[in-house]
Formats: sequence, C-alpha cells, structure tokens
Amino acid sequence: MHRQIGFKVNSFCCENLEFGVYYVKQELEELGRFISRKYSQDEEALSNIVPKARRLGRHLLKVSRKTSSDLLSKTDSELIQNVSDFQNTYRQFLLYLVYPHAIESYLTRKVQEALKQSGRPDLQEQLIIPTCGTGETFDFLKTAHSLENASWNAKDLCRLAILKRKYESMPLWDITSKPLSLNYFKDAICALLDKYNHIERELVRFRIREKRIKSSFSKALNNSGISIKDRKLVCILQEFIFLRTFRKDIISKTHFIHRPLLEEIGRRLDTQDEIFYLSYDEIKEFLRTKDASYLNEASRRREAWCVLAFGRNITFLSGRKNIETKMKAAGININTSTRAGTKIYGQTACKGKRIGIACIVKTRREMKKVKSGNILVTPMTTPDYLVILGKVRAIVTDEGGITCHASIISRELGIPCIIGTQIATKRIQDGDRVEVNANKGCVIIKNE
Repeated sequence: MHRQIGFKVNSFCCENLEFGVYYVKQELEELGRFISRKYSQDEEALSNIVPKARRLGRHLLKVSRKTSSDLLSKTDSELIQNVSDFQNTYRQFLLYLVYPHAIESYLTRKVQEALKQSGRPDLQEQLIIPTCGTGETFDFLKTAHSLENASWNAKDLCRLAILKRKYESMPLWDITSKPLSLNYFKDAICALLDKYNHIERELVRFRIREKRIKSSFSKALNNSGISIKDRKLVCILQEFIFLRTFRKDIISKTHFIHRPLLEEIGRRLDTQDEIFYLSYDEIKEFLRTKDASYLNEASRRREAWCVLAFGRNITFLSGRKNIETKMKAAGININTSTRAGTKIYGQTACKGKRIGIACIVKTRREMKKVKSGNILVTPMTTPDYLVILGKVRAIVTDEGGITCHASIISRELGIPCIIGTQIATKRIQDGDRVEVNANKGCVIIKNE
C-alpha cells in the first residue's frame, strides 16, 4: 500500500473464529486523514484508481489460468515458480481490498458536504446508493423463470449447469472454501420459485426497480445544484461502489482457477485440504524440503487460524484457545456477546417491516438452518447467500454500509434490510421472535 498511495497500515488481524478483520482504529483514522490531504490536492487522480483495479483484476485472472495449466507435466521447481508468479500478481491486487474503503468514505463525505452547501442534503440517498446491481440476482431470477415447470430432466439440468459454470466460484472469497454444487443451484432456484408465485412478474419488477434507481440518480444529480467538479466526484463514487462487487468477483474467480495448482502440490505432498491452510511461502518451502512439520501446522489451522501483524512482525496462530488468548492480549475481544436490551439499531438498506423467527448464520455450513419465513441475522452477506435469501422475510447484519452486498441485494429482491448494527449476531439468538422495522432502522426482540 505504501508504494501505491504513500501510506502504510502497520497493524491488522484476521481470523476464522468470527471471520473478522480488525485494524487499529488510530491507523484507520490517520489513513482517512491522509486520503483527505492527498486527494483534495489531486482529485483527478481518483478517476484513475478503478480503471487500474479493473486492469489488474483481468491480469490476475490471466496469470491464474497460466499458472494452473498443464500441471502434470511440470517439475516441482516449475510449480514453485508458478506459485511465486501467482503470489506476486495476487499481492498487487490485494491492495484494492483495503484502501478503497477509505477513499469511498472520503468521497461520500465530500458529496455530503457539497449537497449541504447547495441546500439539497435530502438528495443524499439517491446519489450515494449503488446504481448498478450485483448481476447474479437477475441471472438467478431469469433461470428460475425458465425452470418454472421443471421436471429436472436432462434439458433442465443443462440450464442449471450454465448458471453453475457462471457462479460456482461465489464462496471462494476464502481459498479454503469449495465451489458450489449443482444441488446448491437447484435449491436456490426452488427457493425463488417458492417465494414468488409469478416469477415473470418479479423479473419485470426487478427491471422496473433497476430503471427507477438509475432514473432517480439522474434526476437527483440534475437537481442537486452542486458544481461540475462535485458532480464528477459523485460519478467517481459510483465507480468505487462498483469496485466493491468487482474485487470480490475477481478474488473468488481467481481462487477457483488457482485451486488446481494447490491441489496438484497437495497431491505430490500426499495431503489434501491441509495445503490450503499454509501461506504461499510455506507451500513453496514444503514442496522444496518435504518437511512434514508444515503438514502438522496446517492440521492445527484447520481447527482455527489467525494472522496477527504489528509493524514488520507477522504471526500465524492456530488453535482456538491460543488465538483467543493472543487476541485478547492485543486488545481484540471477539467474545462480547450480551443479551442486555431488546432494541438494536442500524442503518436502513431496504425499507419494510416484518416479524419472524431469527436464524443466526455466521458460516456457509449454517445456511442449512434457514427455514422459509425466517429473519436472517448474519455478520454480513456474500454472493453465495442467494440460496437462502429466497426464503427469508428480512435481513439484519452486523457489518456493512449503504453500498455493501446486503444493501444492494435486499433492494434488488425487495427484502426489508437493516445493516451495520454491530451487535445483532451477539444480541439475538436462534429462535428469538424479532420485529425488523427497516422504516426506522430498528430491530426489536419480542420474546416477552
């Protein structure tokens, strides 16, 4: 990041106990101030960031394909070189998973200030919400329409396979995950068909909502009274909102294409999934030395893993108790559950009011718990959540802002949604009866 924008985030922590990523608050605040200073002097440079991310994303996919092809004929040394080539390209793109958040916050603040000065702060929602959808929602609805009377014969399964080829990589945001099965897509289509009595009508509504959002954006921009310079910042902000979905898509597809390389290395080392729990430097050294101690450490990380970085010191931790102890010593407490209070507040992503039984989903494995009519309570949604979104009455998340995945997809499907509560998965328990009032951004636990 320092080479890219001139600022370095020295400390972070990521773990798979709560699937959290943590930064030092002061460093993020300083990054925000640095972004403000840097781009207030050269706002033109902002317009170059997203196009560069697109180029690097396409290049990463190309390198992934190249380094994962013709693997059986390659020597161990050649595979090690393939890992290095991939690693170097991957590292360049990973920058776009961190600092664009700070730039997006900077742009949002600038747009808010411009609207306030022009006397039109009421137009903020129309200008800051995403004008482009996720893509997969429409594709799933369209496929559901084509399979409305499916008997699941060979022709129907072929249509389903087309959808699978396009989206099977969705959960591979995490390299340890596996591609989606054909049954996942069948279940997702069936859930949509159960949710909507007239799927063709829902497709029409989807397109109307899409056009309405874009029309509302154009009208708001024309009526905002802000300067040409600030209008350009609004458009750049929309590009950064697009970048959120784009980078997740690139990372997932990259991991999907890249997996055969790691699987081949695992085969040569007589291991399977353990290879995915090693760093790239460890993988190269393991293949070079055949040192079995790497396999032992990978097995421990399957239970729980954590990467803790302070300055130049990066520590890989394994074992739940060990991780919790080290994180607590670093001032990170992931066990902050509390049942105090019956009201939880967040930000409205899609308006509406629903009452239902809460279902807590923190991992893909827990998706099978969701039943029709549940209220989904989750840290955050990702594209592979679509299989359960056809069942739920409302969505509540811990994380996210107005441009997050849950915010976008809830508007696409017309599901009431409250985001950014911070504590919903800790305060609400499976089976709680809850009221989601997304008109007011409030969740009420109604067990009494």
